Amino acid sequence: LTTSHFQNRRSQFLDSLAASGGGPVFLVAGGEVPRNYPANVVPYRSDGNFLFFFDNPEPGSAALF
Repeated sequence: LTTSHFQNRRSQFLDSLAASGGGPVFLVAGGEVPRNYPANVVPYRSDGNFLFFFDNPEPGSAALF
């Protein structure tokens, strides 16, 4: 997927927010999470909702629309 693909998704989302009169939306990508003890960290994978709008987010990323 190209950068313009994700830019189009964000634009369509913002247009739908404006049309519905909705307020701001805050999305968080997530971060590395320990499983059963702090040294056993699950490899990072962003939340799927965040991946819909951004190609390769870093841990702890956030977006305010």
